Amino acid sequence: MSEARRVLLLAGVMAAVAALVGGAAIGILYATSFRATEHRLIETARAQARLIDAVGRSDRANDPGHPDLAFAATLSKIAEAYRTYEGIGDSGELSLGRREGDRILFLLRQRQAEVDAPLAIASGSPLGEPMRRALAGGSGTMVGPDHRGETVLAAYEPAPFLGLGVVAKIDLAEVRRPFVKAGAAVVAIAVVVIAGATVLFFRIGNPMVRRLVESEARFRSAFEEAAHGMGLMGLDGRWLKVNQALCEIVGLSEEELLASDLRALLHPDDAEATIDRIEECVAGSCDSIQTEVRLRAKGGRTAWASLAVSVVRDPRRQPVSLIAQLHDISERKAEEVRIWRRASFDPVTGLPNRALFADRLNLALSRARREGRRLALVFLDLDRFKRVNDTVGHRAGDELLREVGARISNTMRASDTVARLAGDEFTAIVPEIVKARDAETVVRKLLDSIAAPFTLAGQPLSVTASAGVAFFPDDATDADALLQSADAAMYRAKRRGRNRYEYGSPEMYSGAREDARTERELARALGRGEFFLIYQPILNVRSGRVTAAEALLRWRHPERGTLAPDDFLALAERARLIEPICNWVLGEACRQVRAWAKAGLDGLSVAVNVTARECLNGHHTDSLRGILAETQIDPASLILEMTESVMFGDDRAAAEAIQEAKAMGVRFALDDFGAGQSSLGVLKKLPVDFLKIDGSFVRAVPHDPDAAALVGAILALARSLDLGVIGEGVESEPQLDFLRRHGCTFAQGFLVGRPVPPERFAEVASVSRPRQPRG
Repeated sequence: MSEARRVLLLAGVMAAVAALVGGAAIGILYATSFRATEHRLIETARAQARLIDAVGRSDRANDPGHPDLAFAATLSKIAEAYRTYEGIGDSGELSLGRREGDRILFLLRQRQAEVDAPLAIASGSPLGEPMRRALAGGSGTMVGPDHRGETVLAAYEPAPFLGLGVVAKIDLAEVRRPFVKAGAAVVAIAVVVIAGATVLFFRIGNPMVRRLVESEARFRSAFEEAAHGMGLMGLDGRWLKVNQALCEIVGLSEEELLASDLRALLHPDDAEATIDRIEECVAGSCDSIQTEVRLRAKGGRTAWASLAVSVVRDPRRQPVSLIAQLHDISERKAEEVRIWRRASFDPVTGLPNRALFADRLNLALSRARREGRRLALVFLDLDRFKRVNDTVGHRAGDELLREVGARISNTMRASDTVARLAGDEFTAIVPEIVKARDAETVVRKLLDSIAAPFTLAGQPLSVTASAGVAFFPDDATDADALLQSADAAMYRAKRRGRNRYEYGSPEMYSGAREDARTERELARALGRGEFFLIYQPILNVRSGRVTAAEALLRWRHPERGTLAPDDFLALAERARLIEPICNWVLGEACRQVRAWAKAGLDGLSVAVNVTARECLNGHHTDSLRGILAETQIDPASLILEMTESVMFGDDRAAAEAIQEAKAMGVRFALDDFGAGQSSLGVLKKLPVDFLKIDGSFVRAVPHDPDAAALVGAILALARSLDLGVIGEGVESEPQLDFLRRHGCTFAQGFLVGRPVPPERFAEVASVSRPRQPRG
């Protein structure tokens, strides 16, 4: 054989070896990357499905009587979350859909940080196959075409609570692209090797060796510079080679890693199961595993990682080594925890909220049934908590709720569950109760701990609580009846003098007898003159003078004392008494404006909160027209405050009533703006003159940057729509100064003035606050 042929044959053999080795490496890396991408899509779909169900359950629990409204609010929250979703790769897309007849409707589609318009396709089309499987309750992955005709890798997952499906996908071409380029590079290297042998024949050196060295350098560079942690291991799990990304994930140097093995990195709770799965793959049951593990990083830190381990085998299918890929998912895990906490825990006290409480109560009841044990449920409510808010402000009220929650938790056992349901209502689940005397001891300790003096804002404060106790299975056998029985017992404790407890009974949970009595008292209250109004001043920020007041309804109950609307309006609506009460409030407020004008207080406006739809109909509009004619006040001096649920509702009669009142010259304010799901596109079409910023945001400025940004945005929006703005909850000079600097029109809160009887309002209105120049 001639020298030329020997050189060319050697070059061909070396090129083939290089192509095989490179191709095998690329194939292994592609398979590992494909599985990693597939796993990320699956976890993304599952995490989104869990989030959707958690938000749906929370919204449904907070508004069980209006499932359609709850679904619309839930979908709005999900859409906001989708806007922050970064996606997987450049072509990643996250979709949310549901079935409508013979079509599949994609409600939300997020791609490249933008939420696309909804898309509807036939349910039998292969373009919607992943979503069809998700809506059928399936969970998994598939490869197929999407609505663009592109082949995609898709993961699908059901969100059964709302009957929705979630699909996360990425173009298959994007997954393959880096490996196609690498394959081309391998082919190019092989061609270069053969060409180099030809050059060698003409005695210009031996570039073949140099090319092979460069090829190895390229692979080494790809390994070292990979964004994910990568490592080569022996079959015993010891590290043979690691890249810099892996060192950074665990905070160890290359030397420290090479002196250890994979087991040493794994959290003890994850190590055994993970190593067992790897050993099963080495034995031949599979070629790779994909899982999420906790790593023991340097300094005792725990890092979450997505771990993919592939077995490298020789041509005889014998295992040779292991290739591991690790992707740091600590941020994603932390965000999942944050989302879960927001959906499951009360933001003020940190205690479980109503949704998590319901889950734990059902679990406790299931266990009690299974083991044949008794269970006690304690329902606690602070006595006259609204007076605390009116006296010391909502910020101090929140601090009091935190302290109460802490005292209740410290009094209970570790096995008990303490939750805050809403407002000043707390519950405690006490499992394994043997005798009623045991529950009595617990409740006495709770009431005594709450009755001990508090110190808020440097001032001593004393509060008490009333409690109701219900037992399973004595008083009720399901969660709702048990809670209602305890709730009814608590209200009986309040009626019997407060700062005490009462036991429930099987008949008590309905509370029908007491509600009927209160309804009869409400029916007589108007005729007996038991209702009255107090007025809270509203400051014109620009002029520094009080130019308006909000009328606040109170009921002077002959036995229970002065009651706020929260104590009786729900019953008034149920008894269909809300309309006459609403008419009385409007008439009394307009007559007071006329009385102030006669007393020399010209130009005052009065705001009346209208939250019930019964106050928005044709009959009510006629009553309003008669009141304005009787009092002869300027209709523009009457401001009707409405919540978003009323203003944005689809009640035709209410919408017509609003338009008729607007035509009379009455002005409207959108109450608690910023706390709901207002659509800015709809907002500019509404007959609104003022936005009333929810007090929780005003009280947080200027120290909370998120609240400050939101309030600033609302004020900018109001200016663009030529709307006035009323800032609620102003309790300090920095808050007022913030509103003034950002162009707020009006301010209301304890700093401006507390609610007072009408005869004292003249004193408040005569006090002016000097304007401060903008800095």
